[in-house]
Amino acid sequence: MANIFKEIRNSVDGVVGSYLMNIEGEIIGHDVPSLFENELIRSSSDLFQLIDIVKSERPISCINVKADQGFIQLAISDSHILGTFASKHADESLLNLVVKKAIESITTEDIVPMGTNVVASETPAQMSSPVEEAPPTPAPSAEKVPSQAGEEVNNEVRVALCQAVKSKVKIMYGDKRAESIVTDAFEQVGAKRDTRNAQELKAVFDILASGIMAKMLGKKKAKRFLDDLYEKHGLA
Repeated sequence: MANIFKEIRNSVDGVVGSYLMNIEGEIIGHDVPSLFENELIRSSSDLFQLIDIVKSERPISCINVKADQGFIQLAISDSHILGTFASKHADESLLNLVVKKAIESITTEDIVPMGTNVVASETPAQMSSPVEEAPPTPAPSAEKVPSQAGEEVNNEVRVALCQAVKSKVKIMYGDKRAESIVTDAFEQVGAKRDTRNAQELKAVFDILASGIMAKMLGKKKAKRFLDDLYEKHGLA
């Protein structure tokens, strides 16, 4: 993959980096600088979810996600997704042609284990992505996590839960609209935005899962998303 990533970078000025996922959403390789590897792993999951949502409505081969300082181009084939981060000065049309050619040329011989095809060494200017937000705080140790929904969670867990749920709504509706939707859900429950009551938080998330998130993901996927989130943070 290193030669394909290098060709994309050398063919179009303003390319920050590229990455390749399989159709299951697993990152196969990338040329993003090491400083941004953790952000890549987090944001690529959200972008994969966006592709899944759009594909449920119609066939697609490419998606361009615009940001303040650049854009993210996602080329989709039957077996792979090739994502490229570029600054706002990059030639979008040219990049589209280059990336389309690149994904069509990928063979099984190009696929190597993650971490062996990183070719970027320099740190690019920071680009603000539409799915970007502060990295979630790791969940605290098990003994600090409540076992009953009526108990209080600590603030780190509250922030992690709210960020995870909002990030899903944000993919479809954008940051401002997502904030309004989440705020409305808290108001329906009669809970404050900074509540640490596990039962209130679950009630808020259930409203979102049965409404907005069900429309985005389908009822089963929305429920599974919440169940996995609760289990991760000890609220199952």
